[in-house]
Amino acid sequence: MKTILALSLVGAAAALAPAAAQAQSYSSTFANLGTQGDGAGYYYFTGHTASELFAGTGLSSVTGLDLNLVGGSNGNYVTQPLSLTFEVNGVSIGSTTYNPGDSANRMLNFVFGSIASGSTDYTLSAFVSGPVCSGCGAVQFGTTSSFTLNSTAAVPEPATWAMMLLGFGAVGFGMRRQRKSARLVQVG
Repeated sequence: MKTILALSLVGAAAALAPAAAQAQSYSSTFANLGTQGDGAGYYYFTGHTASELFAGTGLSSVTGLDLNLVGGSNGNYVTQPLSLTFEVNGVSIGSTTYNPGDSANRMLNFVFGSIASGSTDYTLSAFVSGPVCSGCGAVQFGTTSSFTLNSTAAVPEPATWAMMLLGFGAVGFGMRRQRKSARLVQVG
């Protein structure tokens, strides 16, 4: 009887506890990468920037960005290294460097500390941050560079922990009572 009571308490605690949040993501296309920079998706001068707001992502915070850069018709024709830095909501998350002969197409995966947004809106930015020289070529991007913002699963809420501890306590109490009654039967 006590075992049934303990198991029912554990079941009730599990049923009342909210489910743990699953990892979420938001995917879209960073089209402004192919239309900004110098106005046509070319990046060759420090400060050339592309920025795009993605509203209503449904993510309260993000911890990763997967970015598939797609080169434009001219791709990469730099003669000296050119570095691009990427930001999410103004926070630098990483960079990449294009060397002469590199393909403009590349897949980048950035993992970073949590960046929160109270409105679930995120601004993705890219800008030339590395040294460039006059007449050293450029990197051109198309309008089809895709990305995915990733959010890790949330830490359980305090109520979840409380229900779990209550369930463990009920099981422990039931087992202790069961052992005491078993000892009394053996002695008597």
